[in-house]
Amino acid sequence: MPELSLDYERLAAEIVKQMNIQARDADVLWSSKDCAKYLNVSMRYLRENVAKRNDFPRNRGKGRLLFLRSEVIRWAKSAR
Repeated sequence: MPELSLDYERLAAEIVKQMNIQARDADVLWSSKDCAKYLNVSMRYLRENVAKRNDFPRNRGKGRLLFLRSEVIRWAKSAR
C-alpha cells in the first residue's frame, strides 16, 4: 500500500484561512435594506413588524437598524 504524505504546514494554513473567513462572516452587519432583501419583505414591513419582534435579533446600530448577518440568517431558518 502506498504511503500517504501530508503537508501539515499547508493543511494548518488552510484551516486558519477557513476559520478567519468564518469569523469575518459572523461579524458582518446588515442594514435594514439588506435584511429586507434577504427576508423578501419591504423595508417598511421589516421596520414596523419584523424588527420589533421579541425573537428577532437585536439592533446593533445606534440611530439606524443594523443586525448581525449570521443572527438574521439563523432567525430566518428557525422561523419557518
